[in-house]
Amino acid sequence: MGALNSVSLRKRLRRMEKTFAIGDGDEWIDIVMWEGSKGGVFGYVHIRISKFLGGHELVACTEAEELELMREHYEESDGKLYGRGDSVPFSVFLENFYYLGPPEFADRRREIIEQLRSEENAERG
Repeated sequence: MGALNSVSLRKRLRRMEKTFAIGDGDEWIDIVMWEGSKGGVFGYVHIRISKFLGGHELVACTEAEELELMREHYEESDGKLYGRGDSVPFSVFLENFYYLGPPEFADRRREIIEQLRSEENAERG
């Protein structure tokens, strides 16, 4: 059974390499996704899969990476909460999705949201 899993894993890795255009010299396949409790402030994580060793590791995204990802979600939804209603400021959008990350980052999420709210108010004011 272990050999089948190993062969199956290698086939999947080759498909991923083609899909993500990973070169022969790259050791890691890096996938960013929302993971929740093991992620960063908003729950995003890098899942890095070693092409040569077959192992993987989870590395929480940085705050900057996560804010960029959340900004992309915001822009894709035209700033609307759950795709409905009027558009809202980015801070309000985040406030409604801040629960996505681990509980131990709740204070840091609030700080980020408040900082963004202050910046938005300064731009409007």
